Amino acid sequence: MHDDRIFEGLITSVSDDGSGITHNDGYTVFVKNACVGDKCLIEITKANKNYGFGVIKGLLTPSPHRIEPQCHSFPACGGCTLLHTDYSFQLELKRSIVRDALTRIGGFENVYVHETVPSEPSFYYRNKSQYPVGGKVGDVKIGFYSAKSHNVINNDNCLIETPDSRLVVSAVKNWMNKYKIAPYDENRHSGAVRHVYFRSAKTSIAVIVSRIANVPHLETLKAELLSLPLSAPLSGIVLNVNPNKTNTVLGKKDKILYGANYILASIGEITYKVSYRSFFQVNSFTTHLLYQKTLDLCALSKNDTVFDLYCGIGTISLFLAKHAKKVIGVEIIPSAVSDAKENAKLNNIQNASFYEGAAEEVCPDLIKKGEKADIVVVDPPRKGCAEPLLEAIAKMNPKKIVYVSCNPATLARDAKYLRTAYGYTLTEAYPFDQFPHSTHVETVCLLSKVI
Repeated sequence: MHDDRIFEGLITSVSDDGSGITHNDGYTVFVKNACVGDKCLIEITKANKNYGFGVIKGLLTPSPHRIEPQCHSFPACGGCTLLHTDYSFQLELKRSIVRDALTRIGGFENVYVHETVPSEPSFYYRNKSQYPVGGKVGDVKIGFYSAKSHNVINNDNCLIETPDSRLVVSAVKNWMNKYKIAPYDENRHSGAVRHVYFRSAKTSIAVIVSRIANVPHLETLKAELLSLPLSAPLSGIVLNVNPNKTNTVLGKKDKILYGANYILASIGEITYKVSYRSFFQVNSFTTHLLYQKTLDLCALSKNDTVFDLYCGIGTISLFLAKHAKKVIGVEIIPSAVSDAKENAKLNNIQNASFYEGAAEEVCPDLIKKGEKADIVVVDPPRKGCAEPLLEAIAKMNPKKIVYVSCNPATLARDAKYLRTAYGYTLTEAYPFDQFPHSTHVETVCLLSKVI
């Protein structure tokens, strides 16, 4: 354990959760709400053997990249972690995060990491919002959890959520206060409304998540929501019932109060029917650019068959389909596979087929049945790809693997495995800022077989 509780330090980098990183005689300290370039007086509040956590006791020389946060809920709200850092430097940080992961974890020495593609705009970009509900009867709070807690912070003007979502939240809060609808109390497992969930694209949907099914005055709420001047017309209002004592937001039972349980969205020329439960990139502005880069790296010809793994509702599959001979999507979630098939019909795309199951099981069967994989696109969750899946991909022997990643660390790990075990390597990486004002970064890169 380190003994020097208070010291002067220079913040040299940023951690995954947005904390500043400094060192004191070789001892690493993570500092909340610090900015890279800050010289500050730091107090260690918790010391482990090899690293500690600290807070700023005094800002001696502010970083040239430090700005005044525009959000009154920062830093109490745990949603954004880089609002005190100017946006151009956020883009540099994300580029360095990707470069560091590929070098340190992946062992790649000569990968060129391109400049991070910015989100334009960098505010009001999220097409999906979910707000926890707290407070008490007559004094409802709807907003976000404060960092590392379940205390609900009221937030009426979030800078990354859409203006439409704020209108919906305000309407729900007013309705709950007017009709004395009880907010959920997770300690007592009592009350009714737990979350407000909103999603928007070409159309929008509002979901009220409740502990109980018989919420009073729902017809009044429906009328209020339908009267809102939303930029994306409200195509659905859903009551989702989650009676369980759990941190999981959504329950299994839905009651459609109005319209449908999905929205319509588009990327380029493709229109998608997106169930409100389905995965869809939250930043519509950069998603098109991200998928266009994926298409560019595939460099498809009309003779190519593409396997799209973790295909979800077919977003990438259908975006690529008109440039390829055939696209085969594989996804483990049954409802997403159904949506993908429906989206292919919606866009009159006939050279895309979708299969349900774990990719490491489905792909070998398809290869045995005569399918070939010229190119594999993989877009896994944050945990990346398990080794059996990477083995299955390599045994398909594609000439190219295009890896879309939301976690540079697991991208680097998986790319290292594909290089050392199967001879695939990469020379370039392209970061995209899907999540401005956080440390999250999306990356796409091409892995090619070394001949």
